[in-house]
Amino acid sequence: MVILNKDTTLYGSYAYDYKMDVARFVVIPAESGRFYETLNFDIEIIPNNARIFLSWENVQVSFDIETSTDIEIEEFIKQELDTRKNKDSDIYAGAAEYLFFQGNNLMEAIDLASYAIEINQNNGWAISLKIKIYERMKLYTKAIA
Repeated sequence: MVILNKDTTLYGSYAYDYKMDVARFVVIPAESGRFYETLNFDIEIIPNNARIFLSWENVQVSFDIETSTDIEIEEFIKQELDTRKNKDSDIYAGAAEYLFFQGNNLMEAIDLASYAIEINQNNGWAISLKIKIYERMKLYTKAIA
């Protein structure tokens, strides 16, 4: 059983309080394939999520951490950027870059990068990003325009 507790001041289980547990779940331990002298925490980044590995001696357990990053960013784009409420050029460029790296909705990424440039014509990040997006879309004449 893995127990994640939010009390970071504990040393051992002396003052452990189950009311401070954030999560409890069962995992099946596996042989690690190597020796770990001390407890190791490894985080494997998976797009917008992660896999946690806890290893000690010759045993390892792992579990996934799922986030709501995509949903939160999409909601932010709808509420703050699609409505043009926000006037920070870098926020639009950041959202465009997020969509670019996700590889989806490249037309919206172009729109956000274009608006970032409209707000600040000297935003090199947005200008460069717009070129990269057009390149990915194979719209080379627009990329060099």
